[in-house]
Amino acid sequence: MERDLDPFTKPALTRRTALKGLGVASLATLVARASLVRANAQDATPASGDYPTVAFTAKDYEFIGLPASIPGGYTRLSMLQEGPADHHAMFMRLNDGVTADDFMAALQSGDFGAILGAATSFGGPNAGAIGTTTNVILYLTPGQYMVACLVPDEETGMPHAAMGMLTPLEVTEPDTAAQPPESDLTVDLVDFAFEGLTSEIAAGPHTWAVTDTGEQLHELVLYKMAEGVPYSVAESIFMAPPAASPEASPEGMEEMPEEMATPMAESSPMAGGPPPFTAFGGIAPMNPGATNFLELDLTAGEYFAICFIPDFATGAPHFALGMIMPFTVA
Repeated sequence: MERDLDPFTKPALTRRTALKGLGVASLATLVARASLVRANAQDATPASGDYPTVAFTAKDYEFIGLPASIPGGYTRLSMLQEGPADHHAMFMRLNDGVTADDFMAALQSGDFGAILGAATSFGGPNAGAIGTTTNVILYLTPGQYMVACLVPDEETGMPHAAMGMLTPLEVTEPDTAAQPPESDLTVDLVDFAFEGLTSEIAAGPHTWAVTDTGEQLHELVLYKMAEGVPYSVAESIFMAPPAASPEASPEGMEEMPEEMATPMAESSPMAGGPPPFTAFGGIAPMNPGATNFLELDLTAGEYFAICFIPDFATGAPHFALGMIMPFTVA
């Protein structure tokens, strides 16, 4: 049985996928622009210190508290998730020659390739559970930005940005010449894996330096497994054939291995039971060459990292190509 790799076949689990409808031709434009932010990767010696903080709230469907203008340089972006839908904040710098009106036209067209061809994503916070805050430090170069949530609405498929979750932002020249923060883990987002992410991590505060070193847009989304629920449950949910979806026929369900059907029936949010995992924050989709520093306070348990962005060549979500990885915090 051929597996359907459309990331929207299981909307309750993959609604973070921000690129619904992104075609191969549109994705090709992203490859052409992939080098735009490589020069922004910082090689300076890490140094401790505080950073200017921009605190704001994400809720259906707006960003609350974002200023109209901020200085560039290293900035801590602190996003409170009020939901109830999943959200992220992509700090997207308009490319040379692109106006805010051009960006809006691309957004209204529904062509995500056009949206991502009009602006370069520097990353940003990817929300955790409702009531939690995600902190990400990144280097913002001067220019005109659009802060956007491109997560699609579960019912309509419209990106949240088209529903009002879009805020213009001017980034001016930096006030100071701050150095990048110290990090205790370096994670490379490659095509298609999380290189540097270890299988065992100590509990407590961390700062991860996360860089997209691949040739495609990538994100880092973290989930924590519910107590007593093994990672294999999450893996079976994401990797299950379409027979595992709510629309599956009885004949299709008969073809699904029993070890995969059981977690779906007993642990899936779609089955009405308690969720087998909860969002723990992360980094929004960013272009190749971008680096974000993710600040975490990890509690003991089982976790996994995942990227929902679809492959430009096949349309398969990156997690189906290997970009999903469990790790233990103790």
